[in-house]
Amino acid sequence: MDTDRLQSENSKDVVRKSLRDTNHIKTLQLEQDLEKYSFFSTFQQPIVDEFVAHFRNGGGKFFPFPKDQIYANLELFLKKQHYNTLVALTPNLHPFLEKRNIPFVNVIPFNEPADAALVFSDMLVASSGSIGFTPRTILYPSVKNLAKDVIVMTRSRCVFPNYAAAMDYQHSLGPDAKTSIVEFVTPHEELDEEEKPVYSPQNPRFFVFMVQDDVE
Repeated sequence: MDTDRLQSENSKDVVRKSLRDTNHIKTLQLEQDLEKYSFFSTFQQPIVDEFVAHFRNGGGKFFPFPKDQIYANLELFLKKQHYNTLVALTPNLHPFLEKRNIPFVNVIPFNEPADAALVFSDMLVASSGSIGFTPRTILYPSVKNLAKDVIVMTRSRCVFPNYAAAMDYQHSLGPDAKTSIVEFVTPHEELDEEEKPVYSPQNPRFFVFMVQDDVE
């Protein structure tokens, strides 16, 4: 056996593990900072509380803010994460990124997922903690396989009690709704042998930044 090669491979594994642990600690600290400044009191909307409970149970990260604070905290989050490639799938979010000098792309090459995807969703399902996507809002037929982290911008008024109510809303938008392709994704936390969460473009980590419509 080539012991020098084995030792080199073991050293690389140690470095990779150290980087993963360091990034995990940084992410946890950032989440704690956001939680410290966000409004975590109970919503005046029980339907939103139901969504949050199911969403967090699946490993999703939820950050609610009043309208005048959400973009500043989103900017803080994106800059602290140091994403190499951020794909902004919702064109309405491009001016926000440009104004704050946050680099982004609006398309990604086939089989080359980005580090993070920034999207908007107007369909959240309280009964399951799921998030709905259509090509109308993300330009792709699916949010899967696009990035390891998916950052969702939304509003508390976009939470529906169940899938049927969410689809009724989509149909109410008329021919431009593009309801032929609708995807609902529910966060699912997978653990490695050390009981730490593992995320991938196939099973991304979801962050929801929600405007609290009942808070000025």
